[in-house]
Amino acid sequence: MLEGFSVAIKGEKIAYVGKNADHTIGAYTRVIKVESQVLIPGFIDAHAHMFAFCRVDETVKYAIKGGTTTVITEVIDTFFHVGYPGLREFMKAARIQPIKIFMLLPGSPFIGESPKKQRLTGEEADSLLKQSEVLGVGEVYWPYVLRKDENALMLISKALTQNKRVEGHGAGAKDKNLAAYASAGVSSCHEAINAEEALERLNLGFTTMIRGEA
Repeated sequence: MLEGFSVAIKGEKIAYVGKNADHTIGAYTRVIKVESQVLIPGFIDAHAHMFAFCRVDETVKYAIKGGTTTVITEVIDTFFHVGYPGLREFMKAARIQPIKIFMLLPGSPFIGESPKKQRLTGEEADSLLKQSEVLGVGEVYWPYVLRKDENALMLISKALTQNKRVEGHGAGAKDKNLAAYASAGVSSCHEAINAEEALERLNLGFTTMIRGEA
């Protein structure tokens, strides 16, 4: 722990961390004196489905209480109920929240029951991928990639062309299937459930998360 330190912030940037921040104080600088408290970075939730069950603002209330200040969320469950127009409205709501919310476009058809079996068109994907809060395509189920599903491969191609990420959903994939999945451009997987599966993904270059909640 660093005691007696000051932090200077300009806009969204941390400009200085050190013992004496006097040089950063000007006529219009707001100075907040804090004693006997701890300043820590906020948590980042790197994989969430934060709008599957609650409104944006209701979900954010609980995220903040737990110290989460950035969320990267899938929108697959939301999209297949509200479609492209609804997804646009969801993005508007996310932008005005007190935490940072990034999202990943749905890369595969919804497997469960849904009133609408919708998929993004190429034009819709291009428009959304241009938005700074859209980091890429997510929940690209590996069977669709290996079966060369045209829509899934189109979304992967568009994401990579715009230097965005392709987040995987590789539950059950291993050996040659997992290798083929990686070679298609998928760069992460959050479905490893033990050390063996995590190591296999890491060896293939995946950014890997251990699934522990289900």
